[in-house]
Amino acid sequence: MEKENGNILVVEDDPDVRKLTVSLLGKLGYHVKEARDGAEALAILKQTDTIDLLLTDAILPGGKNGPDIAKEGKEIQPDLKVLYMSGYTEEAFANHNLASQKSILLQKPFHKAELAEKVQMALSGKVAHQNV
Repeated sequence: MEKENGNILVVEDDPDVRKLTVSLLGKLGYHVKEARDGAEALAILKQTDTIDLLLTDAILPGGKNGPDIAKEGKEIQPDLKVLYMSGYTEEAFANHNLASQKSILLQKPFHKAELAEKVQMALSGKVAHQNV
């Protein structure tokens, strides 16, 4: 029997990456909502009672990036946990001031096991940014 692990909102502009991530999280037992950009993500956060984790691409085109969505999302849902994913290098991640936010980075491309581990780390709230 598969247990429910929580509610995750995935924000990813690449439809193939978004679809794969949503599918993997579903197989891991999470309830998943998806958004292609910041505006859509914030609308979902306003309409949904509880999102446990925001899994967002760190660097999104046009408008809001991952940290912007996280900041505004925490104003809507104060207990919201955040996990960033990025295809950029660790150095680029740091250059976007994400490391200073005690954030966790899931480096793309990733495997199901890496996704599961990083999601658990983010949900536990015990781990600050690490070199991954």
